[in-house]
Order: sequence, then structure tokens, then C-alpha cells
Amino acid sequence: MATWHESSMAEVVPAGVEAALAAFRTGLQALKMQRDLDLVSADGARPWSFLVNMPESQARETVEKFSAKEVSKKSSRHGRLPTD
Repeated sequence: MATWHESSMAEVVPAGVEAALAAFRTGLQALKMQRDLDLVSADGARPWSFLVNMPESQARETVEKFSAKEVSKKSSRHGRLPTD
């Protein structure tokens, strides 16, 4: 007949293995999500997609300046305006 200590260990070990597997799976999923969300283009540039805490007019001006700079960068790199 098994003692309380032996039966408790027999129950705890599988639960510990399951907890460790869940932790590894969670970590792997977090790494995959980070890679999906943290995009970096071939030239190392990081795109941005939102502006925070700005009036609409200031946000519009900021986007227009950024767009003009990006078009200028691409056209000087390729010697022509981008078509995409």
C-alpha cells in the first residue's frame, strides 16, 4: 500500500510536466507574436502605424511630412518615384 507521500508525488510530477510544457508553449507563442508584430524591412527600417495624443491637424501634418520624406528617400535611392 502506498503512503500519502508516494501518491502525492505521483500526482504532482505529471502536473509539473504539464505546467512546464504550458510555459514553454506560451513563451513560443509570445516569440511568434513578437516577430509578427515587430516588422523590420530589408533595409532595417521599422514602419510605424499610429500617432498618439495629437489633434487631427497636427497628426495630418506629421503624416504628410513623413510621407514626403519617404517618397524623397525612395526616389533618391531608385532614381525615380516609387510606383507602389
